[in-house]
Amino acid sequence: MPPAAAVFCPECGAKNKPGWEFCARCGANLKAAPSAPPKTQGPPARTPAPGGGGGALLAVAAVAAVAAAAWFLAQPGPAAAPNPDIFAIPQRGATPPPAAPVVPDRPEVARIRELLARGDQGDAVTALQAALQADPNDASLHAMYAQVLWRSGDKEAALEHFRAAAARDPGARLECARALESMGQTEEALENYRRAAQDLPGTEAQRALGNALLAAGRAGEAVAPLKAVVEKTPGDVVSAQQLAVALEGSGDAAGAEAAYRKVVAALPDASISRARLAELLQAQGRGQEAVDLLREGLRAAPSSPNLQRSLGSVLDRSGQAAEAAAAYREFLRLSPNDPEAARVRQRLSELGTPAPPAGTP
Repeated sequence: MPPAAAVFCPECGAKNKPGWEFCARCGANLKAAPSAPPKTQGPPARTPAPGGGGGALLAVAAVAAVAAAAWFLAQPGPAAAPNPDIFAIPQRGATPPPAAPVVPDRPEVARIRELLARGDQGDAVTALQAALQADPNDASLHAMYAQVLWRSGDKEAALEHFRAAAARDPGARLECARALESMGQTEEALENYRRAAQDLPGTEAQRALGNALLAAGRAGEAVAPLKAVVEKTPGDVVSAQQLAVALEGSGDAAGAEAAYRKVVAALPDASISRARLAELLQAQGRGQEAVDLLREGLRAAPSSPNLQRSLGSVLDRSGQAAEAAAAYREFLRLSPNDPEAARVRQRLSELGTPAPPAGTP
């Protein structure tokens, strides 16, 4: 997805495809989201890492990277870093909790908001400092000052105010946790996520806790909060996929299979979940089931390069070289410049089948 076409979530910083109404990672409303990231934005949920190899012990959004790298590899490799760009489920997200009653800002707070809205950063900072000196226990002032400092690039100072806001208002813990996580302070971030999940209504904090635990490579611990989200919001297909990833990463193959099957039943063209389910079946010696599952998916999404690549991989490992080569060539036709294209061409060469030139269908 070209960066210029991405829609960036205002809540967690994830990239989403144009036209999506809700964030694929956290379910936040994208209607007013920017189409490109600011040079210094508010604390993202995490910084995406380059795609690459994958493994069974997965971070939340490493599912596509694993499906991509799984072809012709019988054993998975090390866990991949999280990558919010790979979600293939453009769903509406969970229903947010009812909005809290709107409380009018105090005059000094309203003035600070007006200054920030006008872009008068210097005057806003001066007003914030004066207001905090007058009332150092105001959580909303600490939260506002933290955002201003964060956007200015002074993230260490911003963290202190995020912490101050969280200490005074449980509602500020989630934002504090995201800032801490993006700065690599994982344990403190997780503690704030846990406390937010206990104290805040709705499922946003539980979802964020599950995501953070997956990103930290703690899939077993991520199962409980993600399962709670799925039970409360059964239509949240993204969280259902994340739960399946957590179950897979925790070693619960049967639970992961059931969870992935629920996703593909709800959304037949969910190529990521379908590809991961096929990998689980293949690993259990159920190669024909995996082939049938992938071909069923291709009937729902015939132009999915991910499914074609996965089909080629399963056929390849099942000894069906000619059919594997056909699937690999179709993958190259659909996505000639995919990061995995070079590996697929190499495999075609090993199978004795010519591949189209690089960069051409």
